[in-house]
Amino acid sequence: TVVDSATGTPLPSANVSMTDNGLYNWNAITDASGNFNQTIFGGTYDVGAGVWGHKEKFLPAQILGINPVTIPLPKGYYDDFFFNNNWTVSGNAATGAWQRAESVGTFLGTTPIQPDSDVANDFGVNCFVTGNSGSTASDDDVDGGYTNLTTPAMDLTTYGLPRVSFYW
Repeated sequence: TVVDSATGTPLPSANVSMTDNGLYNWNAITDASGNFNQTIFGGTYDVGAGVWGHKEKFLPAQILGINPVTIPLPKGYYDDFFFNNNWTVSGNAATGAWQRAESVGTFLGTTPIQPDSDVANDFGVNCFVTGNSGSTASDDDVDGGYTNLTTPAMDLTTYGLPRVSFYW
């Protein structure tokens, strides 16, 4: 079950991921009661959950298969793009539109232009990148227009001093 950490209220439509170091991977989405049901082999798994409006949480080395698991998520916004939280891509660029993917590094000679990996200390390998199918700086860059990346709506009316930060 995925719940709000402050109130214990179930969180519907939360993404849940379970992996045992890549041998088996399961993904689920919680129902209206914040529950998910997945038949798995008993063992030790890394478990993650996230839903927009709550901060993602990843629990390493959870013993699963016998007892139910509850994952409490604190209210807030944090997105490392491990889960697809429905960011919107728009624009008219002929090439190089934003995409959620594992970054492919590009270089101008020996100078790195686009990193070949996601930032350290977040979960997964996905990020939003433009022009992700080349190896040189001019391959698949943004050409012939523009590309916009828009976050899902955020309700910050109850936050005293909201702030936004990002890596680029």
